[in-house]
Amino acid sequence: LKVSAGKVTAQTRRKGNQEIHYALVKCASALIQKHNEPLGQWGYGIYRRNLKGGWKKACSAVARRLAVAMFYVHKLGVDFSYEKYKFYEVPKVVLVPIEHMSLGRFEKYLKENGFSNSQDIAEAYYNGQLANAKGIGSRCLEVVRTWLDQNKLNQKGSE
Repeated sequence: LKVSAGKVTAQTRRKGNQEIHYALVKCASALIQKHNEPLGQWGYGIYRRNLKGGWKKACSAVARRLAVAMFYVHKLGVDFSYEKYKFYEVPKVVLVPIEHMSLGRFEKYLKENGFSNSQDIAEAYYNGQLANAKGIGSRCLEVVRTWLDQNKLNQKGSE
């Protein structure tokens, strides 16, 4: 929508095949609900990390990957394989114990769930397991995300 001074001045529709779009989103939704395939687990992680609109974001991301996979399977004439996908690429972070991460009251809940250092937390966060942990809520996830963003290491593994 194009809005000016609170009034809608124009509407645009997306182009493309709506039936294929609908089918891809439905397939993606089913994969995420079951999350027994790597693609579904990846989408479920996206869903759990995003508070607002997480389901739509996850469905869109998985549907896009499905569409790209189908394109290359058709183009190259090969069977589908998960080998080329990097779903759980966890960025390297500074390795420190939880006590030195300055997470405040959330430190207690992270310790109760068996996390001992920053890399354990990063792996659980990007795999979507941290969002399922007992006592971990949206505020804790936000604080962890901020810490991870500030303490990522560059490609070579040093700051």
